[in-house]
Amino acid sequence: MHSASSWATVTVRLIGGADGFPPRTIPILGSRFLIGRDQACQLRPSNQLVSRRHAEIQITDGEVTLIDLNSRNGTQLNGESVTDPRPLEDGDTIQVGPIEFRVSIDIHEPEPEEDHEGPSDRELAQWLIGENDNRAPDVTREPRG
Repeated sequence: MHSASSWATVTVRLIGGADGFPPRTIPILGSRFLIGRDQACQLRPSNQLVSRRHAEIQITDGEVTLIDLNSRNGTQLNGESVTDPRPLEDGDTIQVGPIEFRVSIDIHEPEPEEDHEGPSDRELAQWLIGENDNRAPDVTREPRG
C-alpha cells in the first residue's frame, strides 16, 4: 500500500479509457474523485453500464483508496470485484463499466533541509545593537566543527 509522510505530495492520474478511443490521462485533483454519470462526478462516462455515482477515489494522508459506491455493475480492481474500500498501488488497473484505467501514483517527498547552524547569540546581539558595521550575521555558513 502506498503511504507517504504527511508533508509529501501525492500525484494520482488515471491513464486509459474505453476501447476504440485514444487513451486519456486524467489527473485526480483534490482528496475525493467521483466516477459516474451524475453531474457532481469529476469523471462522467456517458454509458449506461456506469451508475450515476459508481466509484470514488480518495486520497488521505498519502494513501490512495478505491471505493465502489454500491454500483449496479460493480467496480473491478486488477480483475477482482471491489466490495470494500481497497488501497491503490501504482500500476493497478481499475475497471468501471466498459472503461479501464491504469493508476499512476507518484509520491514526492520534500528535500531535507541542510543543517546550517545560525549565528551565535553573541553575534546576533552585536548585530542587533549595531556593534557589527550594520551587516546582518551570516546565517548560511556551514556548521561549526
